[in-house]
Amino acid sequence: MIKIAFANIKGGVAKTTDTAMLGAGLKKRGYKVLLVDADPQGTLTERSGLIPESIKENANGLKYQLLDVFEGTASLKDAIVSTEMGDIVPNSLDMFVADKRFTGPSSYYLLKNALAEVENDYDFALIDVLPGAGIMLFNCLVAVDFVTIPIFASKSSVRGIKLLKDCMDEVKSSKLNENLRVLGFIVNRFNKQAKFSNQIVDDINKIVAPLLDAELFETKIRNGIALDECEYKGRSIFFHKPESKVADDFTRLTEEFLERLDKLTDKSQLQN
Repeated sequence: MIKIAFANIKGGVAKTTDTAMLGAGLKKRGYKVLLVDADPQGTLTERSGLIPESIKENANGLKYQLLDVFEGTASLKDAIVSTEMGDIVPNSLDMFVADKRFTGPSSYYLLKNALAEVENDYDFALIDVLPGAGIMLFNCLVAVDFVTIPIFASKSSVRGIKLLKDCMDEVKSSKLNENLRVLGFIVNRFNKQAKFSNQIVDDINKIVAPLLDAELFETKIRNGIALDECEYKGRSIFFHKPESKVADDFTRLTEEFLERLDKLTDKSQLQN
């Protein structure tokens, strides 16, 4: 199972959208995908058509969440729910206690140990990471093979990349995960007609990406009402608006995603 975190210290850069739609794109191609909502805001849970608040009520098939797995009151398999986007481990606001409740060296391995239970059940685990640099980020960085960094074509969206790099360097230098690598940057809500957007993307590619020994994905995700509708309805772009330009973007991004992984991993892991 290839494990990939979608992370950026800066919030509001479409991390959740990329996690959900790439998960759907991989599932559409026949891969077994596990989505992990590692953000207490529960946005990936909602994008998958679920209601985080239902967890407390044991409603809509939601009985457990990631917090229960971390606390040892449920196994990861117990918490998994099947959705159109793929299987998902849901999350809710309850997880905001993580930084206070989980302390000490062993707390960095909670997610890694949990994912070990389903190592042979899925081809991919895609993890939507909470913005910020707390215990959840470090859990994700320790657990995954790659980090994918979603950004907007704006100056503000790259402000947190230096801090993310520092966190990754700390994880590698502390030997918590020496093989951690960046898979690439995904540019979201891109307007190719805007000269300023193109200039920022060019600067990121020349200045920011090399700091992490990474490259931007050539496929950029355009803005579009279809994506907003999918987010609101908790649907996959491939089912709700398969003819849209955004669906074409995510189809091409999924292909590029797999091509890049093919160069960086054991090819047998990508056979489906």
